[in-house]
Amino acid sequence: MKDKPQIDIVDDDLDLRFITRAMITKALPETGFVEFDSAQPMLNHLRTHHVDAIVSDSQLGAMDGIAMIRVIRETDSVTPIVMASGRDDIRDQALAAGVSVFPTFKEQRQLGEVLKRLLSSPAA
Repeated sequence: MKDKPQIDIVDDDLDLRFITRAMITKALPETGFVEFDSAQPMLNHLRTHHVDAIVSDSQLGAMDGIAMIRVIRETDSVTPIVMASGRDDIRDQALAAGVSVFPTFKEQRQLGEVLKRLLSSPAA
């Protein structure tokens, strides 16, 4: 794992982006973040910037999280993507689209640890 991982957070809710960043920072204090409130700006960012992981909500407005992940996976099959969503009914669809991990509500409380494991795996 890199000493200073770069993680993109995509969520249309500012408060949830703040909470997500805090949970990750607890386990990975040296993490750098770029935050987005919708899918398209994040996709534009990925064209010119490397990220070590992406954390996304499922509901993002014009383009939902699953559609965004499908676009990412067209060109990037390795970057870990975590979908942190309260919608358990879309788990299978999200995993089929290319999500690396779809944590349960309980696991979302340990989001930093989930990312730490993902970033420490040989494939990351």
